[in-house]
Amino acid sequence: GITSFRKGSYQTSLSMFKRINRNFPGSKLSENAFYLCGESYYQLGQYSNAAEMFTRTMTNSYSYKDDQARLKRGFSYFALKNYHKAAKDFDSYLSSYPKSAYSATAQKWKDAALIEISQNEKVDMIPENDQPDEKITPDDKKISADINESYADSPQDSEVSGDYESDIELE
Repeated sequence: GITSFRKGSYQTSLSMFKRINRNFPGSKLSENAFYLCGESYYQLGQYSNAAEMFTRTMTNSYSYKDDQARLKRGFSYFALKNYHKAAKDFDSYLSSYPKSAYSATAQKWKDAALIEISQNEKVDMIPENDQPDEKITPDDKKISADINESYADSPQDSEVSGDYESDIELE
């Protein structure tokens, strides 16, 4: 699964990680497998499935991937344009891990989510008869550039996921 994941064969890695979860439910292996399923779904652009797998990572009986899963779930919610949930996850990450190497990244993403929320609320507050000709929206290009830059600063798969070989080897 790890080799497939690193090669970008996310569908193949998903089937292997799901098999780990089926064959070793509740084990330490399942923590990594849930997390890597989330990463695979995220890379495939299936953000809702990614968020679900990151949630399962955080709600099983192990916690050593919870910090990375919370951050990545926030990214997933942001990609789904669920800015309230994204901001909540980034805020929770900052509260729980204030000295993390990724706290600055979480703060940038939280700020971007709050900008999106405030822009959407401004649009919602304009009475229908006073609607401007153009919808008030954030500068999408600027936010996209900022988010892409922040994502470049975010934990990379190998950094946040740890040493897979020692955690998931089945042989």
